[in-house]
Amino acid sequence: MSARLTRGALVLCGGRSRRMGRDKAWLPFDGERMLARAVRLASAATGAVVVIGRPSQNLPALPADVRIVRDDVPDQGPLGGLIPGLRASSADACFATSCDAPFLSAAVIDSLFDALGDADVAVAEAEGYVHPLCAVYRPRVRPVLERLLAAGRRRPVSLYDEVPTVRIDEARLRAVDPDLACLRNLNDEAAYTAALADALPEIEIELFDLARARAGTANTTVRAATLGGALLALADTHSGLVPDVLSAEGIPAPHWRVSLGGERFVVDRATPLDAETPLLLLSALAGG
Repeated sequence: MSARLTRGALVLCGGRSRRMGRDKAWLPFDGERMLARAVRLASAATGAVVVIGRPSQNLPALPADVRIVRDDVPDQGPLGGLIPGLRASSADACFATSCDAPFLSAAVIDSLFDALGDADVAVAEAEGYVHPLCAVYRPRVRPVLERLLAAGRRRPVSLYDEVPTVRIDEARLRAVDPDLACLRNLNDEAAYTAALADALPEIEIELFDLARARAGTANTTVRAATLGGALLALADTHSGLVPDVLSAEGIPAPHWRVSLGGERFVVDRATPLDAETPLLLLSALAGG
C-alpha cells in the first residue's frame, strides 16, 4: 500500500430492513444508534465517512463532518450503494460497510487496506462467502459498477470477476479477529438480540409513578453497559415513556431522576453499569 494512499469509508444504510421489521440505522446499541456506531468505528480506522441512504430516508443524528448522499436508484443492493458513495468520496480508496455491523474491527480494516496494493478491490472471504461490505474499493471501479447495474448484474462477484481483486482469506482475518466478529451483520431481531446479549450486561430497571403507568410495567430489563445506553434502550422499547418521562434519545425529562441501586442519583450518561445493580427511574415531584 502506498504511503500516500488516503483512506475513506462508506457506510450503507439504504436497505429496507424487511427482516428486522424496523430501520436498522435507528436501533440502539449501548447509547448510540446503530448507524452512528458504524460511522464512529469506521471513521476511527479510516478518515472521512460518507453515509449512503435511500432517497428521503430519515437518518439519526451524525457528526457534522459526515457527508450524506442518497442512492441513485434504491433497492439495487450493495453495488448500487457503492456508486454514489464512491462518487462523493475524495479518498484514494474506501472501506465499505453496512450500518448493522456493530463489531467493526480496526485491525481488519487495516488488513484490507494493507492488502490492496495496486488492485482495485480488497475483499474479505470467509466461511465460504465473499463479504462485499467488508471490503476496500478504489473509486475507479465506479464506471464498471454502473455498467454492471445497467445490465442487471447486481451480484458483487460480477465486479470482482472484472477488476483486479485481492481476496483476504479466513486465516488472515482470524489472525486479527479470531471470532470474525467484524463480519457479523444483524439482519433480524434474533441476531440483534443475540448481539446485545453477547456484548452487554442485562440491567434491571424499576419504574415508579407516571413512568410505571406509561410503560405498563413496574420492572423491565435492557442490555447496556452505561447509563446512557440503558436509558436509550428503555425509550426505544417503551415508547409510552416518550416524551413525558424520557426523550426519544433517553434523556430524562425535567423532574425525572435515575438512581443507581437506590443508593445515589446519577446523571453522567457514561456511568458504567453492571448486572447486579438495578436502576430506579422516579419523579422528584413525587418525593421518590
